[in-house]
Amino acid sequence: MRALRSGGEDVEVHPLLPQQVDRRQLKVGRLLLDNSKSQKYTNVDRYMHGYTVAFPEISCRIIRDVVVHGLIPVHESGAIVDHLRHYYPAGNAPESSTKLLAGRVDEAIKQKASYGAEYEECPHLTLVVYNEGGGTWGHWVVENFPKIPLFLARFPEGKVALPIGYKNNNFGALLDVCGISRDSIFFYSGPYRLKQAAFIDHLYEEGTVHPWVIDYFKGASCTRPLRPSRLFIERAARTREITNLPEVKRVAQEHGFTSKPLGSATLQEQVEQWTRADCLLTTLGSDLTNIVFCQPGPRLFVISPDFHGDRFFIDLAAAFGCEWNELLCGTIVEERSPRNTSSFSVSPLALNRLLD
Repeated sequence: MRALRSGGEDVEVHPLLPQQVDRRQLKVGRLLLDNSKSQKYTNVDRYMHGYTVAFPEISCRIIRDVVVHGLIPVHESGAIVDHLRHYYPAGNAPESSTKLLAGRVDEAIKQKASYGAEYEECPHLTLVVYNEGGGTWGHWVVENFPKIPLFLARFPEGKVALPIGYKNNNFGALLDVCGISRDSIFFYSGPYRLKQAAFIDHLYEEGTVHPWVIDYFKGASCTRPLRPSRLFIERAARTREITNLPEVKRVAQEHGFTSKPLGSATLQEQVEQWTRADCLLTTLGSDLTNIVFCQPGPRLFVISPDFHGDRFFIDLAAAFGCEWNELLCGTIVEERSPRNTSSFSVSPLALNRLLD
């Protein structure tokens, strides 16, 4: 254990994982353009030649007297949004933050001030894990959730603080799928003061998932043999939607794909499908996070709007041994702000070429 001072308070630092270097190689299938001038495929090193990432040491940082209520924990020195590397007083969110995050920081600090000194207390060493990312399935599964087993392996008597809303949704169901006892989870609805709050460093670097996370999910997944099945996973979110979806479904069906809106299914049902399927077609987005449940070897056919650059899922595919086939689509139908939420269309002819 090391001690340092941050925000005027003593912080205990417990190293968890050493520095390490990892090299990954993507299995590349077809990379096609559909009315797109994107330069994405010029990054041949990442697509074709593999890539190496150096991961820094991962530590757990512990501080006393932190208040949790919403998504942003607050200390008397300010809001905590990046694992005790900094505190942010009201009106002073990190320069790189979005307006949404800046608003959450200010709101969390105002809420803490309104509570006065009246809090329920949690006396246990308690991990806070939900204060990073955009709150999507991808952020939760790959960036935040893995900190729970990593923390409990080092501090088996510790607790994990999660908002009460996680208790009965798919976010909470991941605890059960991965064998995390709910006795270790502290679900809360009102403001609580954590006598000892723990924060773990980011488990990703340069858009690349830490090797520990990859090994954890490979060990946690149930091993089932792949079976010949082709799934077209319809995007459940109402952003980045395909406007000519009936045409896309028709082409998919002609190539033997069965359409399933897995985003609205239970997590157990999603895991079953992703674990067994040998061929999946989907839109670039949160659904692809379930690559972590795949057995080695499935083929992925990804419909990607070219205005939504994201190498996060390419890295997951490389780490889990999936073959990556991608159609970059450049026809925006309804442009929105932010732009990566815009709707788009897919050329049936281009999709045919991808799936042939």
